[in-house]
Amino acid sequence: MGKYRTKIVLKKGLLGKHGYKHIKTLSKYKRHRALESAIKEFGPLSVMRKVNVLYVFNKKRPTLRKIFKEDKEWIYKHYEVKKNASRIRTKRRR
Repeated sequence: MGKYRTKIVLKKGLLGKHGYKHIKTLSKYKRHRALESAIKEFGPLSVMRKVNVLYVFNKKRPTLRKIFKEDKEWIYKHYEVKKNASRIRTKRRR
């Protein structure tokens, strides 16, 4: 059996309504709070996929690509990214 690719649709504004927009001007803290809010609504796997799509689509914009990569790694570090998974760490770093 071969591997099948799944088309991931990124609808405009899904992450933006949680504050994940204009990320070049947002601090790391504000981006992470926006991602936490989105994860509460969509789950960690779905949000990680959305951030990964943004990462892939910004191949020619190294500054944006770096930010999306950092955010993707942050999601992996703080959440269990599997189907029907929940948060693994509850302690916040300040």
